[in-house]
Amino acid sequence: MYRKSARGWEKHLDFMIWDQLSLQIAFLLAYMLRNGLSNPYSHLIYCNVAFILVVIDAGVLLLFESLKNVLKRGYYQEFAMTVKHVILVILVTTFYLFYIKRSEDYSRLALLYMTVLYLLVSYLTRILWKDQLKRKMRSSMKRSLLIITTKSMLDTVVYNIRNFNYEMFHVAGVAVIDCDMVGHDCGDSITVVANADTVADYVCREWVDEVFVNLPDDAPYPEMLLNQLTEMGAVVHMKLAKTSNLKEICRTPGNLHSTDNQYQLCNYQAAFYETRSGHFRRTGRMPDHIDPYRDLRTVDLHTISRTDFLFPSPCGKKWKEIQNL
Repeated sequence: MYRKSARGWEKHLDFMIWDQLSLQIAFLLAYMLRNGLSNPYSHLIYCNVAFILVVIDAGVLLLFESLKNVLKRGYYQEFAMTVKHVILVILVTTFYLFYIKRSEDYSRLALLYMTVLYLLVSYLTRILWKDQLKRKMRSSMKRSLLIITTKSMLDTVVYNIRNFNYEMFHVAGVAVIDCDMVGHDCGDSITVVANADTVADYVCREWVDEVFVNLPDDAPYPEMLLNQLTEMGAVVHMKLAKTSNLKEICRTPGNLHSTDNQYQLCNYQAAFYETRSGHFRRTGRMPDHIDPYRDLRTVDLHTISRTDFLFPSPCGKKWKEIQNL
């Protein structure tokens, strides 16, 4: 069966745990620097602050989304976000001490030490853990991706997929459909493996799970090729582009993204599109990969032939115009 991916704060639970540990380490070291080698948890005020720091840190992480896109951030962006998070935690902690009227009992120097140490430990922990996760994901690449593009966009597409491959696809190769460049080396063990005439045969012969189609905005999408790929069971992703003969109506965005949002994609085989004549066409088959963010329900029955009359949408009358191809 398909397994749903983690959503929201659940997918950052590991980073939250590391951040909590970093905060407690900084708290302990700061107390020892100020008061010597003694146990801070034996003092009521410090024990109280240690407990409330756990609540404050978790609240700031969730409310201000400090871990959003954490794997996509570079060193500078990560440092800036860590500074923002540490400042918020310290400000809330200071307000708490003033609120309970115990600020005079807590060492300001210990609070300053904790701020600096928390910043350093948290930043280093995030960087090291991200590197560990990326190495682990690279070593466990399971999905094979074929890129379909043109000669003019070849270098740009390969560069973005190579540097922003957060889904950790194994790039099986590139297909250039406007000229014959089979055998061309794109670097990093990525080569051109097919052209417009041989790409369908390549998908049949080789190990290809998903296909990424990225063409210039003024170039028409090869509808016949896309239909062949979906009929073979390959998941096809396309860049959302304005074309005169293809209007994509996507239920959810796809899984491939770049940091500048240049490649926001949709799943072709689960989508409907409007042809030049104004009719809607569909693939006429159930999707092989269930959307991880929702389950199939009765609204998906229209993807099965002869079941359009069960479609419970208020727009059911418009389904009379659909061509069953």
